[in-house]
Amino acid sequence: MRTLVKHFSWAMVILLYISCQDKRNSIPVDKFMWEAGISAPKYYPVGDCSVDLQYSGNGSLTNFDNGWGSGYGTVVSGDRYKNLPSSATIRYYSAVENLKFEGTVLLPYNKIFILFKKYCLDKENDIGHIIVGMAPGGWIRVWAQFISSDDIILVEIAKAQLKGEVANPGNDFEYKEGEYWYKFKTYWGHFGIPYEVWAENEKEYDIYFDFNSPNPEFDVFDVLYSSLDGTVYYNSINNEVMSKRKLPADMVMAWRKKNDTLRYDTHILLPRDLYKKINAQNPKKVRFSLKVEANNYGSLYIEVDNNGKERILRFKNSPATARYTGDSGISKEVTYY
Repeated sequence: MRTLVKHFSWAMVILLYISCQDKRNSIPVDKFMWEAGISAPKYYPVGDCSVDLQYSGNGSLTNFDNGWGSGYGTVVSGDRYKNLPSSATIRYYSAVENLKFEGTVLLPYNKIFILFKKYCLDKENDIGHIIVGMAPGGWIRVWAQFISSDDIILVEIAKAQLKGEVANPGNDFEYKEGEYWYKFKTYWGHFGIPYEVWAENEKEYDIYFDFNSPNPEFDVFDVLYSSLDGTVYYNSINNEVMSKRKLPADMVMAWRKKNDTLRYDTHILLPRDLYKKINAQNPKKVRFSLKVEANNYGSLYIEVDNNGKERILRFKNSPATARYTGDSGISKEVTYY
């Protein structure tokens, strides 16, 4: 009896293995699990957008500015295993311009196929995303994204520019009235519309944030910032080199005194010409340091390579008004040097 049970168990294992192999072999070589994603630069929201990637789609009626290269929301569409796309049909409204952009972008099918073959080896479990980024000026980026247990792989696969036309999507979107638009209008008033960062990809540098060591009496929170093209960085750790990062344009400054629960939290906008000045020097490393001063003022310094430290701005921080770090407003008291 024991021998019979043993043989039966082995038979079940073999049948299960064969079944799994048959299932894997039944998935066509040119089909994968993947979904369509949408993306907009931080501070440059788009609305009423639609993206059709032939076998999967995505869209949003509401405005969003989730960050350049990051997928917005979660949508499952089409079959479980889908062919890869060779084109993207796109429509969106750019809030800062009050323009509608619409058109079709051809995608490099062979490049996409090679990427999915490389990063989706286990077709039953590995899933990819094809993200369409929509920016002012009609600038489009398309990325293939793959997420593993310890890394996020993001590969640009297409770049294009769509033609725009004047549109009237609604009074609120057109005239930007109300509290919702205040932070956007403040940001636009400072930086304008930096079309060049979407026309040509931003340069990346090794960036070091030295915020803790100059302030032994304070707990300074890890840096949250966005770059000029609207890429959002959530995990910029103090006192550690962050390799291949774009320069900050908007930065969250948050701290509290040691053994105190009162958190100070604000956004600061960096000098509008900082991006061009640093790019012109083509440095290997950029170092930012913070000095917390009396009455909750702070000064931000920059050091490019080893060319000496320079103060670039001084700002006033305020007690946090939101639950989460970074949900505060933009500092209204800033002096630039």
